[in-house]
Amino acid sequence: MVAFAIGKGGVGKTSVSCNFGVILAANGLRVLLVVLDPQDNAGENLGYTSTGQGDQGETLFNALVTGQPLRPTIHQVRENLDVINSGPVAGEDLAFALRLNDIADSRLAEALTDVADDYDFILLDCPPFSTTIQRQALTAAQYVVVPCQADSSSFKGIALLAEEYKLARELNPHLTILGFTLFDVDANASKMRARVRTFLQDELGDVAPVFEAVIRHAGAAALDSRARGLSATELAGMVQDGLKVLRGEVEANGVPRSAQNLAGDYMSLSREILGAIQLQEARA
Repeated sequence: MVAFAIGKGGVGKTSVSCNFGVILAANGLRVLLVVLDPQDNAGENLGYTSTGQGDQGETLFNALVTGQPLRPTIHQVRENLDVINSGPVAGEDLAFALRLNDIADSRLAEALTDVADDYDFILLDCPPFSTTIQRQALTAAQYVVVPCQADSSSFKGIALLAEEYKLARELNPHLTILGFTLFDVDANASKMRARVRTFLQDELGDVAPVFEAVIRHAGAAALDSRARGLSATELAGMVQDGLKVLRGEVEANGVPRSAQNLAGDYMSLSREILGAIQLQEARA
């Protein structure tokens, strides 16, 4: 179970979790994406918002607050990929109800045990600001991936996550940060990567590496991907002649020329995440 988390919005938690999930599913692995952010931006990324699927977060709310079974709300959004979506019902009202009823931080972990055997991977798309819900995710997860940028607000978000990480490990001592990934940055981000490494070393020690793969700034491709409800790799797959697109000779099917490069970034990052998981499991 992998959580995508940081105490800041707009740095790629949803984009990375959705793209990772689609890549895993396309390779035959059974994946459940649990959206814990009430904005439910995964609905745009995967296209289910436009089809009216989902339940505004009611299933998630009822499972965490009243103990009802937690089951996928959207089946087969892609082959091998199911979703438990979020929405307004699972926003501040959920966080308040969890605190009011003194519900254990392990409730999400307990709820997911009923479906865990149905999947090879469960991915948790965490909210940026609700520490109550984020703590539920960190208590349930085995691993954490942290998308970030090399700015002061990201560093504050990492510091907030670090505090929650320490608290979660009291209940979940096997929780491990797999790595940090730079999101929406220049493709040649060596200076940014070094800056993040320095910050992490100073603040957290050797808790986790900064992944080599970065998700580049590719505004047109990212916007087109979300508008079509496709992952980056799916968008790139629409290009009929990738070589000509990379040369800037054509823009096939209206797909931005940057789509192939962006898809390559997500593929590289996915390989690094899987490699980090394999390394952790080999050590166990």
